[in-house]
Amino acid sequence: MSDNKKIPTSSSFLKRNFFIIVFITVLVTGGAYLYLNNKNFIQTISKADPVIEPVIEAKKINPNKDLEMKVANLERLILELSSTMQEVQTKSSEQVIVQPQKNIIEVKATNEGINPPNTSRIELIDGKTKYTVDVQLQHDKNITIEINK
Repeated sequence: MSDNKKIPTSSSFLKRNFFIIVFITVLVTGGAYLYLNNKNFIQTISKADPVIEPVIEAKKINPNKDLEMKVANLERLILELSSTMQEVQTKSSEQVIVQPQKNIIEVKATNEGINPPNTSRIELIDGKTKYTVDVQLQHDKNITIEINK
């Protein structure tokens, strides 16, 4: 077994702490250099010119004139709205003729799939009414559904 014995160190204090001493010396020297070179810069920042705020003169507004302007704008808006409403009423009284629409749906079987014949289901929904069309097609056959509304 080995005994725990203290090994005497023969190095001196300077050899053991040389890095710390050099680091502190560089830090102090660098700080002093930066302080001396930026001393004028720091003083100019602290002595910055005060900001001059512009003087705003309060304009006296005639409350009656302001109220008159608001009433005039309101009257103009009411007249514009009433003319627009008259135009809408005359347009809505005209009968609109709706042309019938024609929609065509064509389904073609490009192949028969795994289980011939090819089966398709088409569901057409018109409001609450639902139309279901089941189609069984062979290869290269097609079906056309024409919807007139």
